[in-house]
Amino acid sequence: MNSLSEVTLSEFQTALTPQNVRVIQIIQGAIGLGVVMFMGVVLFVYSSQTMSVDARIANDDYDLINLLTLAHIMIAAGVYTVARVVFNLLLSSSVLRNGVTKVMKDGQGRVIDSPAEKILAIIRSAIIVRLAMLEAPALFGLVICLIGTFNGTIQETPSIWLNAITSLILIGFVILTFPNKEHIEEIFNSRIAGTPL
Repeated sequence: MNSLSEVTLSEFQTALTPQNVRVIQIIQGAIGLGVVMFMGVVLFVYSSQTMSVDARIANDDYDLINLLTLAHIMIAAGVYTVARVVFNLLLSSSVLRNGVTKVMKDGQGRVIDSPAEKILAIIRSAIIVRLAMLEAPALFGLVICLIGTFNGTIQETPSIWLNAITSLILIGFVILTFPNKEHIEEIFNSRIAGTPL
């Protein structure tokens, strides 16, 4: 069996072992937890700041923060659009069709023979790529907040905290799309079971 059309839902469910689901869950959880931890660092640094702000330094730094915030908005808008497109492209019928015929190896270097396991590997890769893309603006927004904390502008202009919204979006996305067996089967059903050949 080397064809995408020959992979049935029951074969995919057999490949979708609890261990395979756990791997995807760990990856997604780690990406979300990394952002939460960095947000914690930013909040800790902010709460431990006791310095008085030099107005001259803060005025010079407002331009930097404004420029970074504008770049953050543009990057976030672009990434949110591109992440969806890339996810769809990675799960397109042509990529899936080619993927089941290619030689793939698992984490231990063993060759994956089963087309269902190859499809699972492609789905896992698409999920990771999408999360990595969404993580970029989240971390960038937190870096802007951290810079604002260090140079004192965030104490004078609390609206700089709005840059952390992309982090909250990522955390919400990680929670709402947290992979379980049913969610991954839904991706299979929508992408593979309905794939015309």
